[in-house]
Amino acid sequence: MGERKFDIYIIIGLSISIVSMFIAILLHGVPLTTYADLAAFLIAVVSPFGAAIVSVPFEYVKNLPNILRILFSTEDIDYAELIETLVTFAEKSRREGLLSLENDIQDIKEPFLRKAIQLIVDGTDPEMVKRIMITEMEQMELRHLFNKKFFDEWGYYGPALGMAGALVGLIAALSHAEDRAAVTHGVAIAFIATLYAVFISNAIVLPMATRLDLKNQKDVLIKTIMLEGVLSIQAGDNPTLTREKLTAFLPPKLREQILSKKEGG
Repeated sequence: MGERKFDIYIIIGLSISIVSMFIAILLHGVPLTTYADLAAFLIAVVSPFGAAIVSVPFEYVKNLPNILRILFSTEDIDYAELIETLVTFAEKSRREGLLSLENDIQDIKEPFLRKAIQLIVDGTDPEMVKRIMITEMEQMELRHLFNKKFFDEWGYYGPALGMAGALVGLIAALSHAEDRAAVTHGVAIAFIATLYAVFISNAIVLPMATRLDLKNQKDVLIKTIMLEGVLSIQAGDNPTLTREKLTAFLPPKLREQILSKKEGG
């Protein structure tokens, strides 16, 4: 697996959304302080966050710092290196047998691949290997689903509770109908709460949920390639056939890059 590093593009994207909103406000000649309201923030931002905590098991809420670390980082995966590693294992196992891979297990950093190789070295039935590793993938997807679910729910409840903030502002305005300034302030709170909720849900929270979903799909693809490679090794497939099987999971452009690297090597 590749090295995890900070992803500057998520900061660029968030900055574009936030700065665009501030510029739009300034273009209307309204001071930014007009849009600063603690009551609106509590109702439209903090309340949906609390509702999201209720929605998922607390073990996933406790894992939020780690989820944010994953969100704000990227992992460069060298698919060519991964596939060539599996092809090398295929070549070695055909020459020396599956037991010859036992010495390579300790050098495999990826736990999923290490476990799969250990299973075939131990002589586990191919169908059982497939079943065990697919179960591992399903459990990984379930964990990712709960991580994503937190942001889904936060984004879902935001606009609805923003409307509740709007009602609070309107009620405050109507309760001081004789005071024109109080009415104006109450109406302003109503719209500010809605603005907070809609903007944060759609410009920040829901894009993060989508990002987590795409990261999950990437992890599933990587582990699918690993599993297919291990099963091909166990079946004793020709290494060339193994390479063809694995590159089939990749888009054409990436396949060409892998092929060019192979030819260059």
